[in-house]
Amino acid sequence: MGQDTREAAMRLKREHDAVVLAHYYVPAKTQELADFVGDSFALARIATTCDASTVVMAGVRFMGESVKLLNPGRRVLLPEPRADCPWPTWPTPLSSPAAAPRKTTLPWYAT
Repeated sequence: MGQDTREAAMRLKREHDAVVLAHYYVPAKTQELADFVGDSFALARIATTCDASTVVMAGVRFMGESVKLLNPGRRVLLPEPRADCPWPTWPTPLSSPAAAPRKTTLPWYAT
């Protein structure tokens, strides 16, 4: 990544009072521009401690939603709004009986 790109990113962050959060799995070049890199839970918590009025969340949609829930007064931007993760839509025992845990006869398994 060139110095011009870094300087442009720093300028934009200053102009827009923004902090950039990046998930571990985004490209290394994106992580280089981020103020914080971490997992989704850590980044959502970090966002609550930042002074910036705008949070740029380089990750998937549910991460941006989590940041917004914890920071309702801030503008939250997703650089790639189509980025998605199937994890939040996986069936749960409440949404699908087929996903409910199976009973077992193992003595250490509590139901």
